[in-house]
Amino acid sequence: MPHTWRPALPAVCVVSLVCGAFACNFLVDNKFSTYDRNKDSGCSFAGRDTTCGACMKQNCSAYIDTICLPPGDGGTSTVLQQLEACASDGGYTGDARASSTCSFTPAANVSDIEQRAYTCVHDKCIVPAEGRCLYCKVGGKTQDGTPIDLHSNACGTCLLDKCATQINSCCDTQIVAQSIASCGDPTSSACQSLIAGTTTDGGKKDGGESSECVSSILTCAKTCASECD
Repeated sequence: MPHTWRPALPAVCVVSLVCGAFACNFLVDNKFSTYDRNKDSGCSFAGRDTTCGACMKQNCSAYIDTICLPPGDGGTSTVLQQLEACASDGGYTGDARASSTCSFTPAANVSDIEQRAYTCVHDKCIVPAEGRCLYCKVGGKTQDGTPIDLHSNACGTCLLDKCATQINSCCDTQIVAQSIASCGDPTSSACQSLIAGTTTDGGKKDGGESSECVSSILTCAKTCASECD
């Protein structure tokens, strides 16, 4: 029988045949996450298990997945690295909002798909306070001044969740740094004064007094009365 010439299979096909029956994951060693779009959970980016990361996954996974695998030259997406830093901890204290890892804009030369991923996260998770990406870090404390995570009790959790917008807007005020923080111990007199609306902590901000901060936080704090009782 005469020999019939057949073109060699392209390299990509050979790889597919070799790996077809197996899960071939090409991993790139880097200080961030294991980039793998093949998992059911999507891109395994760093910080994905935080509240901020959960917001990114829920609202922007379709965009993040497109930049999850590193480019062919072995590099990694700068925007993805920035989103990972934001998801891992985007908190700030006082008036240092600009120092948050979530306060960034992509470089002018990023790709269109990177820009779309950033825009989605910015609009859905960074700007809205409930996204818990760019947020005011409130140092909770007990009545004797011992540092404590405000999320350690129902009262602190309620205040951080329901009053996130007000707290973020008034991060550099006494009523946040002292009154909200005091609810690390809901039984403290300072926390109870906050919930009752009788606190004497003010809304000093930018060298002046912000009555808007005081009134907005006092109004919101009352909605947590049952959790802080």
